[in-house]
Amino acid sequence: FCCLDRGLTTFTDMWLAYWIEGRFRPSEQFDFWVSIYIGLAIASSVGVYGRSVFTMVCLGVRASRGLHMQLLDAVLRAPTLFFETTPSGRILNRFTSDTEFCDNTLLQNLQQWINCVLPIVSTLVVVSIINPIFIPWLLFLFVFYIILYRHTVSATRDMQRLNQVSRSPIFSQFSETLSGLTTIRSYGAAPRFEATSERLVNANTRCAYSQYVLSAWVTLFLDLMASSIVFCAALFPIVALEAGWSISIALVGLSLNYTFELSNFLKHATRMTLEVQKSFAGIERIVEYIVHVPSERQGGDEPPKGQWPSAGAIEVCNLAVRYRPELPPALRGVSCTIPPMAKVGIVGRTGSGKSTFLASIWRLIEAEGGTNGLGLGAISIDGVDISRLSLSGLRSRLAIIPQDPVLFNDSVRYNLDPFSTSTDAELHDVLALVQLSDAIAALPQKLDHKVSEGGSNFSVGQRQLLCLARATLRRSMLLALDEATASIDNETDAVLQTAIRKMFADCTVLTIAHRLHTIMDATAIMLFDGGALREYDEPHTLLSDSESAFSRLVAKTGAAAPQLREMARVAHEQRHAVEQAEQ
Repeated sequence: FCCLDRGLTTFTDMWLAYWIEGRFRPSEQFDFWVSIYIGLAIASSVGVYGRSVFTMVCLGVRASRGLHMQLLDAVLRAPTLFFETTPSGRILNRFTSDTEFCDNTLLQNLQQWINCVLPIVSTLVVVSIINPIFIPWLLFLFVFYIILYRHTVSATRDMQRLNQVSRSPIFSQFSETLSGLTTIRSYGAAPRFEATSERLVNANTRCAYSQYVLSAWVTLFLDLMASSIVFCAALFPIVALEAGWSISIALVGLSLNYTFELSNFLKHATRMTLEVQKSFAGIERIVEYIVHVPSERQGGDEPPKGQWPSAGAIEVCNLAVRYRPELPPALRGVSCTIPPMAKVGIVGRTGSGKSTFLASIWRLIEAEGGTNGLGLGAISIDGVDISRLSLSGLRSRLAIIPQDPVLFNDSVRYNLDPFSTSTDAELHDVLALVQLSDAIAALPQKLDHKVSEGGSNFSVGQRQLLCLARATLRRSMLLALDEATASIDNETDAVLQTAIRKMFADCTVLTIAHRLHTIMDATAIMLFDGGALREYDEPHTLLSDSESAFSRLVAKTGAAAPQLREMARVAHEQRHAVEQAEQ
């Protein structure tokens, strides 16, 4: 399209030259010449439009969409470690300013570059066709331009970078001076700040002046090149006529008309070449993410059909987990069996491995150890080795309530049921269970009410209860609570604990405790210390041993320790009574 567009435009101008000469028909036959000229003009307009559509839509938009989808796919498939070690601003920069370069800046610069290069090429082709003896000089100019470009492009780019880098301290120093103007005057430090500002401005001025001089130097040589082309385009036809060659005066005039604009095209094309290279810097950063961002393990078997997990039994065998290959294991040698419908409290100091244990069940971090040292059989749920399952299949069958409740900027209905698998009656039932029916009914649009960014139009406790309702609708036999009550008050905590005990009575529940009283009625306690499972037993049994780590942890609560021990004893006796009644 690009060559066709410029070819039609050039041939339209050449048709005027043929008309002046009357090459095909007498010049007086206006119907013949005008009709073809109008047709060529329309074809040229269509060519310009086609070239714009081709470069901006077919190439630009398609490439931008493809790069954005690949970037999004790479980021969404990245492990959680990538988000923990990469600043969020850097990730957002890839989807904002770098994507803006790809969507707009690069396409506009590329369009302008094409608009300059094609006229240069067509001018040189026309001059070469009209004056074949111009070709040797054209080859010399081509080599000279390549040498000039290679010697100036790096210097121009560096001077532009220095100009931008030296400009930032000026604004920073000016902003700091304004904010501390009273202090500066009170200490008589105005001359020092004036000198600093003058020094920074001088440094930026030197860079700007050097950039201007370099640009003028390049412009001088480009003007000399363009002038030599004009000179040759005017001289060689005279030489050809003196030599007795046949030459078209109208086409010579056309070539001279083209060469008069060559200087501007050369200068602008050189500048746009640099701008296109700068625009590709954003593309390079996007491609870097597409190629080098690590990805979670893909593929695997689908979970068993039907209800899975069906009982919620978890078998852990020699589990080891490390966040990066060069780091020591965050978990090592963890082995235990969690029976169906168990209510397990997970405790330990900060960094002991509590959250890492839950992350390994969700395969947010791939497990090591197991039967082969590579994670095979490290964690099994209802007899199924989770390392063999696909990530989407595994995570879709589990439920978790995180410490920081996550709500999406959409309706309440979407936040409860993102995949539209439940009826309105089921949504209202689960809202009643978490005691949010009245709060949702009071909203203007009920279930269709818009949730603000981050759920800011709901309290923290309500957000946590909405997450509980969402987890309930998953109908999973395995629920994890990662310190879900850490940021809510005691009253809301009581509501949440009551709802969990009622709705997940027949499920396996793993709770990382923020308040010890929430897990004293658990069927088992897992105490992690230094990445190892130090204790795993019933709370009452662990508290019966005054030397156990869990007993010492409860003792550190001070006045609350007797109440916690009593809660564990009562829960133990109730379970024992239920077991005897069942027997």
